[in-house]
Amino acid sequence: MLVGLVPMGGFAERWRPYPCPKELLPFGTDAAGRPRVIADVVIDRMIHAGIEQLVIPVRPEKATMVMSYYGHKLTNGADVVYIAAPGPSILANLQACVPLLRGHTVLFGFPDTYFEPLEAFSLCLKVFEPGVELVLGTFENHDIPRVFTTYRDGQKLVRVRTSPKPPEEREKEVWGVAVWGPDYTERMAAWNREDGDDPSYVHNAAAQAGNSRCIPMPDNAYYEDMASYTYYERFLCRQK
Repeated sequence: MLVGLVPMGGFAERWRPYPCPKELLPFGTDAAGRPRVIADVVIDRMIHAGIEQLVIPVRPEKATMVMSYYGHKLTNGADVVYIAAPGPSILANLQACVPLLRGHTVLFGFPDTYFEPLEAFSLCLKVFEPGVELVLGTFENHDIPRVFTTYRDGQKLVRVRTSPKPPEEREKEVWGVAVWGPDYTERMAAWNREDGDDPSYVHNAAAQAGNSRCIPMPDNAYYEDMASYTYYERFLCRQK
């Protein structure tokens, strides 16, 4: 089964005093003119790839609003399952979902990102062949200083940087979406390094095992942390 995994367990401190979760930040409209939210971007791309279930770890404080928006089924009929996000890290929230992920192919993305193309997850699935543990969709991006930088040899994932990017590495690719299988889920479930609480650390361990891939996205558009004023305003300016 294809399972989407979209974490919504953060505090969204940078978006205060906005009264709603950052995942529900208004972001455009659909074909009928109805308003959409930023988290619809990643979920739409998962629907396009054919997910049969969506798992959302969410903080109890914002669960009511998130559940009111997404309900119990997506537009393609996929079930929506909510998990109380235990925190304090994103990795702890993902580990809480392991019982629902075991034995399945998982599509992972962040709820506050805008990226193209619509087929991003489908392209990752094309190289997710037997023996491959993890596939990352990568983008060239000059503006992401965190732990997302990837290094590859063709489509083979060599490593993921697990510390902030230095200025001279601003031109490197970053990962924005991921597809993984049961072996990676078990690797994530067993991960207990207190100093490695971001998924990139687990990605790096999978890369070192030699059975991971990455695929550059053709449209090369990725905007992280759209719920910060800076990225949101810059993105809107580029659309005018």
